Amino acid sequence: MLNHKLQLYNVRDWGDLSTAHTGGEIMFNDNTIITVDKILFDTGALTNNFISRDLFESFESRVPDIDVKKINMIIGFADKTSSMKCDKLVRLKLRFKEEGNDTITFYEGIFVVADMGNNDIIIGLPAILVKLWNYFLYVLK
Repeated sequence: MLNHKLQLYNVRDWGDLSTAHTGGEIMFNDNTIITVDKILFDTGALTNNFISRDLFESFESRVPDIDVKKINMIIGFADKTSSMKCDKLVRLKLRFKEEGNDTITFYEGIFVVADMGNNDIIIGLPAILVKLWNYFLYVLK
């Protein structure tokens, strides 16, 4: 049983963010809410979802042990020369809400905890294609 969920909402006209960005909140069972400003739907993330280490560490104590797994993973980047070591996975339940109507899309997935500079969360291609395609199209509108 997950102890948290992420409510995402679409944001427009955020300066340097692309049209594939959205924002939201992580909500915990104790009614704590954490705002997430930069969530990217990234079709170039071919195998995984990611969450920034800084963001994860800010709420890690609220995540049940069963939803965190220690790993030993090296991820490669598109330039084929860069890589990064990652040591944790976290299970999150996401809720996407479209502004202006009652459409809500749920997604439960695993996120690799990674040192990321520009985004708080990256939603990868498998999640987009399998569960989030309609919301992805909404974000791009």
